[in-house]
Amino acid sequence: MGNKVSREGPPPAASPNLSSPPEESACPVPERYRNQAVYNVYNQRINDPDSNAAASTGQLVVEGLDILDPKNNMPLEPNQQPCPGQKKLISTDRVVSNIPKGGTQSTWVYPSPQMFYNALKRKGKGDDVTEDDMDAVVDAHNSMNEITWQEVRMWELLHKEECGQPTLLRFLGRPDDLSPLARIRSWFGGPLPFDRHDWYVDRCGKEVRYVIDFYFDEDKAGSPDAFETIVRPALDSPEAALDRVKMGIYTTFAAYGLPCPVTWQQGSVGQAAAAMNGQQKRYVAHAEYTDGSVGYGEVGKEIWRGKVEQISWEPRAFLFHNFLSEEECDHLINLAEGRLRKSTVVDSKTGGSVDSEVRTSSGTFLNHHEDDVVARIEKRLGHVTMIPEENGESLQILKYINGQKYEPHTDYFHDKVNSDPSHGGQRVATVLMYLTTPEEGGETVFPMGSPKVTGPEWSECAKKGLAVKSVRGNALLFYSLHPDGKEDTKSLHGSCPTLKGTKYSATKWIHVGPFNTGGVKANPGGCHDTNDRCEEWAAWGECDKNPGYMLSGCRKSCGKCEDSSSRANNANGGVGIGQKGLRGKVLSVGNGGQ
Repeated sequence: MGNKVSREGPPPAASPNLSSPPEESACPVPERYRNQAVYNVYNQRINDPDSNAAASTGQLVVEGLDILDPKNNMPLEPNQQPCPGQKKLISTDRVVSNIPKGGTQSTWVYPSPQMFYNALKRKGKGDDVTEDDMDAVVDAHNSMNEITWQEVRMWELLHKEECGQPTLLRFLGRPDDLSPLARIRSWFGGPLPFDRHDWYVDRCGKEVRYVIDFYFDEDKAGSPDAFETIVRPALDSPEAALDRVKMGIYTTFAAYGLPCPVTWQQGSVGQAAAAMNGQQKRYVAHAEYTDGSVGYGEVGKEIWRGKVEQISWEPRAFLFHNFLSEEECDHLINLAEGRLRKSTVVDSKTGGSVDSEVRTSSGTFLNHHEDDVVARIEKRLGHVTMIPEENGESLQILKYINGQKYEPHTDYFHDKVNSDPSHGGQRVATVLMYLTTPEEGGETVFPMGSPKVTGPEWSECAKKGLAVKSVRGNALLFYSLHPDGKEDTKSLHGSCPTLKGTKYSATKWIHVGPFNTGGVKANPGGCHDTNDRCEEWAAWGECDKNPGYMLSGCRKSCGKCEDSSSRANNANGGVGIGQKGLRGKVLSVGNGGQ
């Protein structure tokens, strides 16, 4: 999932730098292959000269000497053009990484599946990789790079007083150069790495090098343990050698909850390292290479695992497939039956609940952790949204029949009462869980989203914007605030009339701070974390990416315990609505939801 751009980004593991011009016989397509009809080496035509046909079929079009992208009719870059011998079109979409690019204000951008495919073929590798494999291969590549950067960040915490914002300057693929560690491991029967990278990091003006070995264990193929990434500073300076010693000590002692006996520093870095040792495998499980699924929780103890689909970036919306089981859907419906009442909306002036013809469903709220099933679902929501569970309102169950609907609205509050920090502040995100699949209608529509859906399978209401089908067990997460804390007007959404059948849904609204607990938690005194997942978040670099919450709610894990006066005055001031960690903020004329 990511923004689609056209900037240069990290090349795939075990692939050459795509910025260098291709040789005459190399891929991408050299000049002699560019003509009014594009064929592969099997003499199969893979484009259509009719641009109108291309728009509907997704085929390539040629204009002059340029091959056009069917999505925007703009010329494809040379390294985005199809290879001779390519039988199918491959996506040219590129994903923005979370890795800051040295010397710029932006982040690195990953290669598209087409660029990755071209690189493999140009180097004579990937004979067993087909066009259909490329999306999964690129997802795996991107995840491995994100893991690598998080581990680099972990090492850089040793120098956080010197530099709080390291960046990646450049990298060098060295697949044929075994590192000393890789060679030693092979002597003891271990597998050889399938690739090696050297990453050059800017530590606020000082260039440092990291060595990364990428491993794949054929015997564990298909399991979360199949991939392994080993990251460490190159032994090219006394400082790097000392860092290795420090990290070894930190990791060993912090794993047992002990303070470092050598440096006399608090163990926050070591704790992050110890957590990362488990986080690496856990994160690889998040991007399973064989089926593209995403998982949350410890390997073997995952809270949830399934397919996550990016629906839109404007608004930011993601669909979790099969988020709820059949039994969980039935259980929530049974809890609600007998308690349903006509739905209301929030008065934008007073903040009270009022009847309105814009919302004709019936609904009820469940109690927080009403039973074991509800508690399990609420815990799962906290994990997949990466927002503390206590920031969520109670689940609301809604029922739509006989054309009932909810007109387009936004889920953030317009009144000062509901958005007051004492109530948890503004709503930041909404999760809609679909408990049934109506026969017709009932879609969630974003009138200001794009592209608009088309086709006979959609209701006329849904065709007015970007829409998502109500499919039993699926869950839709969307954000109503931009990362800078401003309302995202494109999060305007509604529930289309349920024309045939019954639609049940469960809604979870999530606030920027703990909901109805005074907005802030009492300070228990001393250096502390206010959430049991603080250490995990800190290991992922959230102390820097999400300071609004982390530096007040997770001071211990972020290593910010030295200022006792600040600590006493700022104990968990709630989640800052402009930070990256929550990805957004929320908008509403009603009790939101669907």
